[in-house]
Amino acid sequence: MYRYEVFEMRTVFASRKPYGIVCKEKRNGGWVPVAVAAPCSGDREAVSRLAGTCTARRLPPERLPEAVADFMEGR
Repeated sequence: MYRYEVFEMRTVFASRKPYGIVCKEKRNGGWVPVAVAAPCSGDREAVSRLAGTCTARRLPPERLPEAVADFMEGR
């Protein structure tokens, strides 16, 4: 079981906060990070929708880079 979450990146150079996505897998009763894609966008709501879609569609973590690339092409 996987879930995708938004995370805020910290940087001193960006005028907008960049957001990424982390994929976590349920293991031994906890959630372990297994994949990260960052930065995705400065639009937290859009990245949150993408993370929700990835979770709902049970996207395998190895497909996360492809999903983010498709997301960024559509912007």
